[in-house]
Amino acid sequence: MACRVEGAELAAEDGRLRLRGRLDFTTVPRLWPCALSLLESGEETVGLDLEGVEHMDSAGLAFLAGLARRARTMGRALRLDGLSGAVSTLLSGAGLMPLFGSRGTD
Repeated sequence: MACRVEGAELAAEDGRLRLRGRLDFTTVPRLWPCALSLLESGEETVGLDLEGVEHMDSAGLAFLAGLARRARTMGRALRLDGLSGAVSTLLSGAGLMPLFGSRGTD
């Protein structure tokens, strides 16, 4: 299953979720329903690959935090994979890293 909106794509691939493109105020509202659906069909620990994310703003941070909180209410964990230095810096600066397990790319 994949959700494509102008500027971004969220897909379930190889047992994890893969996000490509922009995670910002223009894409987040349209990706959110799909993300919840994919999260519900996932495993106990859901990996979200962010390696293909080209841009993220505060809406993207809110999207990730909300998804982590929703996973927790479902008894699941959200692990971020493929974190670039820039995305990791954004998450750390916002104090959100404790919500996630993570594996970086650099």
